[in-house]
Amino acid sequence: MKVEEFMETDVITVGKNDSITTAVNVMRKEGISHLVVLKEKRVIGVLSEKDILIKLGTERLRTLEPSRLHVSSFMSINPLTISPDDDINKAVRIFLGKNIGILPVVEKGKMVGIITKQDLMELLFEYNRLQVSSIATYNPISVKPTDKYLNARKIITEKMFSALPVIEERNIKGIVTDFRAMEALTSFQDFVEWRHRKERIQTLLVNEIMERIPPVVSSDTTVAEVARKMKNGLKALIVLENNIPAAIVTKTDLLRCLL
Repeated sequence: MKVEEFMETDVITVGKNDSITTAVNVMRKEGISHLVVLKEKRVIGVLSEKDILIKLGTERLRTLEPSRLHVSSFMSINPLTISPDDDINKAVRIFLGKNIGILPVVEKGKMVGIITKQDLMELLFEYNRLQVSSIATYNPISVKPTDKYLNARKIITEKMFSALPVIEERNIKGIVTDFRAMEALTSFQDFVEWRHRKERIQTLLVNEIMERIPPVVSSDTTVAEVARKMKNGLKALIVLENNIPAAIVTKTDLLRCLL
């Protein structure tokens, strides 16, 4: 199977001189995690929620308004690309080996589409005999509702996680995704006056920014069913055993089934 069979051709892009506020608003409106940065139809960068989360949280940029910051200061330059004629397994290996979530599809120097981990979920729709318990990550790192937001951000950015379960006394209370952490940070920058940001962000708690109804599945759910849920845009699923949070499963976990 070729990349062109799975790639998206209707690609939403931004320019390097667009503001971060514009980019985040596009991500939020379209429900996407990545934006390709083009110059004259050629790929010059990729912008992800983690790029924004990592750089906007630095003390140097914390005092500036997102509307005054440009995409060029946040994007990853010279991103890896793939050809529409490449085998789909090459995309899987790159996603897993480089820990990235998007590949611009380039032909004759120009972008003709993109492919993401989400696009590959349909490859797992036939995995009806394999249970999610066999591929999930057990005893995942988690945070409490009363933990500081900055602690959750640090874990997500340093570990390159897509999501963190929020657990208290063995009960699942919510989830913090990298996208939600990015949204919280950009909203914080927009609405909190710069002179109060340092003090306020140090007191911001996980329960103020977490998603309160986390997506969950039981440990005997099939990989096929989990893949269908992930295809609809979920970042991660909390795996329950006897109604107790035991594991987490992400698109990366699912893609490992294909190797």
